[in-house]
Amino acid sequence: MNIMTFTYNKEGKLSDRVFIPLTSPTENYFRIDISELEVVDQVAFDEELFRIQDEQKQKMDALMEKYDCNYKYRAFSPQKMTNIVFED
Repeated sequence: MNIMTFTYNKEGKLSDRVFIPLTSPTENYFRIDISELEVVDQVAFDEELFRIQDEQKQKMDALMEKYDCNYKYRAFSPQKMTNIVFED
């Protein structure tokens, strides 16, 4: 996963930020197309995916708690970001 650093301009106030992007800005939905599955398989897929996502959420919650980052979710407008650097 990449660590992203940038300078953020919020109402004329500049701040240097370091974060791990979970998503990238887009105007489109990014989802799994299950159109070709039978309805029963669509339901089964959805239920299994929900379980996997729930397990991931529980692990993320535990990690956020461990590092005291429970309230560190942020959204940044790409138009207000400069000096963007991705690091491995």
